[in-house]
Order: sequence, then structure tokens, then C-alpha cells
Amino acid sequence: MNRGWGRRGYNAANTFMCLARAGTNLWTGRQAVAIWHARKLYRGIFFVALMATLAFPLHAADPHAPVHGLWVWRTLTALKASGSAEAVRDFCRSEGIDEVYVSVAELNGTTESQYADLIEKLHLASIRVEALMGSRDADEPGPPREKLLNAVREILRFDQRTRAEGFDGIHLDIEPQQRRENQGPLNLGFLPGLVESYRAVRQLADPVHLPVDADIPIKVLKGDLSQRQLL
Repeated sequence: MNRGWGRRGYNAANTFMCLARAGTNLWTGRQAVAIWHARKLYRGIFFVALMATLAFPLHAADPHAPVHGLWVWRTLTALKASGSAEAVRDFCRSEGIDEVYVSVAELNGTTESQYADLIEKLHLASIRVEALMGSRDADEPGPPREKLLNAVREILRFDQRTRAEGFDGIHLDIEPQQRRENQGPLNLGFLPGLVESYRAVRQLADPVHLPVDADIPIKVLKGDLSQRQLL
């Protein structure tokens, strides 16, 4: 599910390959194994989609150091109950999770304090936090891609306003393979548009040195050499 890129992880549902930091080389030959993928009601406080992935991030000081990642969708629902941010932090500590990908679909001027509070608590626990953006059509030029880029611009503004409690990166989960016209193991007609969207996001994030990750459909990695080289 990640990109540009360099780190890898494979989820238990066999759906995506986790590829990583923008600016690294995708084809490093490193291996990774997904260790958990589940929906879970945690202590009755929040309901999120969880994926803990063993990966090899090339951005780390030790390129062989594993990364355990947690995907959190519907963030405001997850944080609605009192003490939810602390519960997320404590869950990460207990499971050895050191990166959290937080959905930002609901981030705006009235909700940013809730995001900042969660980020602060996770940072104090030495846990990285990336802004998670999901879409089925952001590979398409025009309004779909511009919607994605506007969301990235909002993340950059949020980071500028909150500074120390800003996001540590952007995590893209663009899934054009979910659309009917893109289904089928060899149907990769969406790939050029997907890569252009990745590049467009990097053009915004690179000047402020914000890393970009992406969740890449595993069938893309089964494409021919020319298709894989697009990444």
C-alpha cells in the first residue's frame, strides 16, 4: 500500500503491497511479511480498520529495522469517546506499533485540535503519524485528482499551523483497481494516471520535506517491466 517507493509490506488479505518513502527505489529485493489484518472493537472505545505490517523502511537509520504500522479510518469516530487518544497510544505501545496512519477525511478548522491532540500523544510515545488519504478515483485527472491535491494542501497548512504536532508524512491509499472498469489481473490501464497523481502529491510535499508513502495494488507489481518501471 505505500510507494514512491522503498519500503515493503504485504497484507494478509493479499490485496496490496506496502511500498514506501518517496525518493527511494522500489525494486530493492527486500522481503516483508504482514503479521496482522483485522477489524477490532478495542475496549469498547473505538472501531477501526487495523493492519499491522512488518516492513523494511529505507528511511530508517537501520534499513532492516521492522516497522509496525496501524491504519486508523474514521478518525473522529475513533476519537469520540473520552480517553480515546490515550487508548490508541496505549494500544500501539502494547503491540509494538511505531507508525500510525490516520485518516484525514474529516480534518478541517473545527476538528484540527482533535487531530493535534492525538498526534501529540503519539509523538510523546515516539510513534510517527502520517496523514492517511483514501480514494477510488484520485488517479483520474481533473476534479478527482484536484480533490486529492487540495487535501494535501490542507495537510501542509495544518502542519504549518501546528508545527511540532504536525504530521510526519503523507500516506496515500488510492485504489483505482476497485472500480469495475479496472478489475482483472492484467488490467493496468489506470497505472499512468495513478503515477501522475503520486508525482503531483510529491510536487507539493517535497519542498517542505514531507515524506510521501502510497499503498500500491499488488497486481501492479505483477505487471510487465515497463509498467513496474513507471513506479
